[in-house]
Amino acid sequence: MKRMRIIKFNHETHNILLESEDSILTVNSKDIFVIEKNDEKTFLMMGENERFEIINTESEYAELIKNVGFIQIHHKYAVNPEKIRAFKTKTLVIEIINNQQLPVNVQFKRNLIYSINQLNCR
Repeated sequence: MKRMRIIKFNHETHNILLESEDSILTVNSKDIFVIEKNDEKTFLMMGENERFEIINTESEYAELIKNVGFIQIHHKYAVNPEKIRAFKTKTLVIEIINNQQLPVNVQFKRNLIYSINQLNCR
């Protein structure tokens, strides 16, 4: 897995420019399923097998979540709202389109429901 740094986000195209020691890569935020934050590491997860480790700061992580329009569901996870298949409100679990299930922290439940409703009303 490559360690990457986010160097630019394009609001018009939704492209994220990532840089590693030996390459520059463009990823469209619409292709990202989940952003996972573990301690000092952040991962962009695309599909089932493609992951990028991001080495940006905590404030850059927060800005990324805001810029790409993801929904924070847990202190570890932010999801692409267009990849949500189901939200199980009793067990506080979401399922995304690749059948992955992620926990939802109760403090993020209200915002998640609001965001899902907004998405389905467009």
